[in-house]
Amino acid sequence: MRVRVDDLGAWIENHHDFARFDLATDLDNDELDRMLRGADAGRWDGDHGWIRRSWIRESVDDASHRWNEQFEEMIGYAARQGWVSADGEVRVHRNR
Repeated sequence: MRVRVDDLGAWIENHHDFARFDLATDLDNDELDRMLRGADAGRWDGDHGWIRRSWIRESVDDASHRWNEQFEEMIGYAARQGWVSADGEVRVHRNR
């Protein structure tokens, strides 16, 4: 799964790929943070980002029951690695 961010907004790509979670953008860190916050998707923290789980769900318009199960499995794995914040945001790294 990939979060794509540009100067027009943020969206999810490859939402059926639960083996990875990354972010792709050409924006600098300040612009990236501004766009994530403006889209209510999350925030950029310098080295990595924090994406709201609810935003991910809202961004996937064909999420089936099975998709939700797989998504929760991905989140469970991320939580065991320490990649989920106390308020439920999922850590994302920038794919360059």
